[in-house]
Amino acid sequence: MEEFSNGSSRQLTQLISDSLDEIKQWRSQKLSLDGGFGMNSPATGRTHRDWIYSLSADFYPGERVHPTCPAFDRIELLCLDLAKELYHCSYADVHTLSSGSASMVLICSLTADGDAIMSLPAPLGHKSMRTDGFGQFIQRRYLDIPIDTDSLTIKMDEFRETALRERPRLIMLGSALYIFNEPFEEIRRIADEVGALVCVDVSHTYGLLPCSMAVNPLDHGADIIAGSTYKTVCGPNKGLICTNSREVYQAVHDNSTNLIFNYNAFLIPPLAQALIELREFGEDYGCQMMKNAKALGAAMEKEGFHMMGRDVGYTDTHLLAAKMKGSQPREAVKRLDMANVLCSTVPLSEDRFFLRPATLIPTKIGLKEQDMPAVAEILTDALLRDRIPQAAAKVKEILDRPESKKVHFAMD
Repeated sequence: MEEFSNGSSRQLTQLISDSLDEIKQWRSQKLSLDGGFGMNSPATGRTHRDWIYSLSADFYPGERVHPTCPAFDRIELLCLDLAKELYHCSYADVHTLSSGSASMVLICSLTADGDAIMSLPAPLGHKSMRTDGFGQFIQRRYLDIPIDTDSLTIKMDEFRETALRERPRLIMLGSALYIFNEPFEEIRRIADEVGALVCVDVSHTYGLLPCSMAVNPLDHGADIIAGSTYKTVCGPNKGLICTNSREVYQAVHDNSTNLIFNYNAFLIPPLAQALIELREFGEDYGCQMMKNAKALGAAMEKEGFHMMGRDVGYTDTHLLAAKMKGSQPREAVKRLDMANVLCSTVPLSEDRFFLRPATLIPTKIGLKEQDMPAVAEILTDALLRDRIPQAAAKVKEILDRPESKKVHFAMD
């Protein structure tokens, strides 16, 4: 790493400015198929206000002990109302900072020492739900939800046996490969047998849920949905928790204000703006993202990739999973980066991993189903044919289109 300590303050200030310009330039040259990349609209970007210094999260808007402003409370209340409308819930909380901190608040609020928590095993389940994350610091029992790695589906008989034996207080669903909807109704019935709450991490799909093609877990038996808002929501990096249970909401709200004293209030206005745009464009945006994903899955299969779910439409979301040979997933990421493509991977075993392309950014730059064969060809050139320069040229062709210069499904 470079050493910066010898530079003058003016030089270091310039270094920050130059580095930000470099990051912007770098992103403008990449076609992102990474499900972790969102894209703020111009309107959302304009609502970031660094002079809104963080306010205390204590109590509710209009009732806070520390000084606040009625105008800011109005924006936060708008944010909450939009979340309730979009996600078919009675209660929403925006105090958490990300999906990881949302998991922390949920675990602390809804479980006690000695309680069991079931979540998907690593690397599918997020570490915030497991002992390799926040869980190592508190006394809970963490149990794996049994998963079939060939189909990426839960082994429901084994799941029920474990739940009946261990009596979990909290079942936490959601996956790094959230390509298929879980059997929420069946999981609800099992949860009722053991007195468990069901929470689904929808970080990857929050922006899809307002569209008619998507399945909102709250409508199918889940008690809570939670997750980050910088991915498909295309907002700032915040956490959002939604529920229809007054009891759950009260516990979450009271504990979130004790665990997260400063909730980065300057991110509330851009989150409200992102939710406004989901209300305006969410049906078309979400459905197009999902149509693009199905088309990309079919095109990748045709090019020779081993796609998961090829018999059931490849995906229920905007994420895809291609099973790849090899023990070095980072090498695949590097090859794609050389072709000016950003894409993430998920390890599977010592000699297998999943390539995880997503159609969030392609959709936001105006690509549609008929464009997905060209995207699949880029991936093929970079990973299967050793034609990286040709892949990079095709990326440039896509990004140079006038339509690709706009942010679609967004307010100007």
